Order: sequence, then C-alpha cells, then structure tokens
Amino acid sequence: MNKQWNKYPIRETVDVGDCAGKVDMAMPVKLFYGNDLETIPIEDWIGVFNMNRGNIATIASKNYQIIQHRNVLQILYDTLTRLNIQVQGRMDNFGNKIRADLIFVNDGMPIVDDQNGGIKLGIRVLNSYNKTTSFRLEMYGFRTICQNGMSFGGRMGIMESTIHYRNQEIAYADIAKKIELFIARVMNSRDVLQKYVNEMMEDSMEFESMVVVLEKMLKVDKHKTKVLALMQGAKTRWDLYNALTNYASHGEHLTPNLQQHFETLSQRVMYSTGARLYQEAMVAV
Repeated sequence: MNKQWNKYPIRETVDVGDCAGKVDMAMPVKLFYGNDLETIPIEDWIGVFNMNRGNIATIASKNYQIIQHRNVLQILYDTLTRLNIQVQGRMDNFGNKIRADLIFVNDGMPIVDDQNGGIKLGIRVLNSYNKTTSFRLEMYGFRTICQNGMSFGGRMGIMESTIHYRNQEIAYADIAKKIELFIARVMNSRDVLQKYVNEMMEDSMEFESMVVVLEKMLKVDKHKTKVLALMQGAKTRWDLYNALTNYASHGEHLTPNLQQHFETLSQRVMYSTGARLYQEAMVAV
C-alpha cells in the first residue's frame, strides 16, 4: 500500500462532503502487450489508473465499473444530510483506498459499558480502486472514555457490499439505497451490541489465562509487550478486548494492515468466551 496516508478529521457532517474533493480519482486505461517494435491491445482487460498517484491500481475486466471515492463520499454526505444525521469521526485516504469511521452524534443513548460515556454507534465506509475492498459498509463503535474505535465485522450481520456494475448510474443509485438501509440497521442493532458488551464485562478471566491467549494471538514481541502493558489489572474478557482495541486505535506506527489485524483479533475476543479462548490457546501449544 502507498505510504502516503492522509487523515482528515470529520467534526460535522458537512466535512464529509468537503472530503469528496480531497480524495484520489481513477480512470480506465487500455492495456497493451508487446515490445518496442510492436504493441498489441489487450481487448478483454483494462487498467484502473490512479490519476493522482500516476500508477495502475489494478487490472480488471473490461466490464469493470470504477466507483469513484468522491462520489461515494458525496452520496454519503447527501444521505446523512437528508436524514438529518450529524456525524463526527475521521476519513483516511490511502490513495487507492478510503476509509471513513463515523459516529452518530444525535443518536440518543449510547451503549452502556463500565465507564461514563459508553459506546457511540456509527458506520465505517470503505471503497477502493485496487480491489482490496469493494464499496462496503460496516457497523462501527467508539468508546468515549478511551477514544477506542470498535470494528464489529460481519458477525453482527450488518455488512453490505456492492459489485462494480457495468452501468455506473445503477451502481451509484444502489450505493445510496444501501447507505440509508444500513444506517437504519445499525441504529436497530443497539440491543444486540449491548448484549455482547454485557457478556464480555461479566466474563471473568484469570490474568495468567489472558496472557496465554495473547501469547498465541501475537507473534511479534513488540506488539505483545505493548498490549500487555495495556492489560494491567485486567480481570475480564472486556478488559482483554479493550486492550486490543486501544492498541488498534492508538498504537504508534501501525500500518493499516496491522490495524485491521488487531481489529480482527478484538472481534475474536468479542464473539467468543474466555474459557473457549483459553482452551484454543492451550490446544495450540
């Protein structure tokens, strides 16, 4: 992934629309093969050319329809404005990929946890030119007390994707519908998420057991040491979960891929039990 990584704060919904003018654009280009004497066009494939980076992000079928980052963000802004939803968060522009993590500011009571402030609900929006993701929506959470981001993956049953239709007009209309439907589903999933949080807070674990679990999850010593430092006084699966989300959110020099890795580990903790995590770690010894 390109190391040029721009981060834009979203302080209010209008900032989502402003970000639409700050992201990369792409266009289809013809491909050829051959040598200096002769070049032959490749009929069934195109290159997806990132106009800002000056390189080909990926090769795709000639029927592949590029979904522009700026159009995704503009549709998102239009939908949020029409629904009168205020959001805050951050938009990351990796060049060939964007990720917007947004929390709903005016969505009533947060999910209750063991600290004041609780967990705010929101959405994660992704799109790419290099096929690392299609346009995708995920449920997202933000723990107020420690400012940890929380990614819930597909287990919550509220992840949407769209293929890159040949007809661009249909694709963008589909995105608009999916965003509105997805926002409603997230807001209606409050009770399910509260249940998972309650179960983690009530699931006691011996500290030594958590260390065993972490030893099997993390193979790189520097990450292991830093997460362990965040677990001092940990007594429940909730504490283990928060150590992982804290590191994913605030760990220094983490690449996007490493952030995603730690989010995936936190999801394993969320959707399991302390006893099962420990048993699986011991089997792997």
